[in-house]
Amino acid sequence: MTTKIKAKRITIDRQEPIYTQFDAVDTKGRRFGARVRIEVIEWDHADADVRCPYLIPEANLGRWYVVHPYATRGGELFGASHGGSPFREESEALAYIAKYFADAEKRALKNKARAA
Repeated sequence: MTTKIKAKRITIDRQEPIYTQFDAVDTKGRRFGARVRIEVIEWDHADADVRCPYLIPEANLGRWYVVHPYATRGGELFGASHGGSPFREESEALAYIAKYFADAEKRALKNKARAA
């Protein structure tokens, strides 16, 4: 079992969302799209006076790039949100975003073909 320590979460940066739209519309005429936002956070040891610390493995201390993906329809958020995906390096987060957009476009075009 991994020993957990008391930690605090510090938001370093919450970047502007990145939007994209695809060449496909749903039955209501809304364009399929996606939005992602990168949140840069840092986990640090909690001070003794922190009332409600997080309990995390010590290996998770440090900086993380968390990608929050969302589907869009007509440029508006659509459906359930997904949990954030954490990465140690910004380059890993950007590669995840590229793959997320590519996969989302495949799904959108598949739905477009079904509707035709």
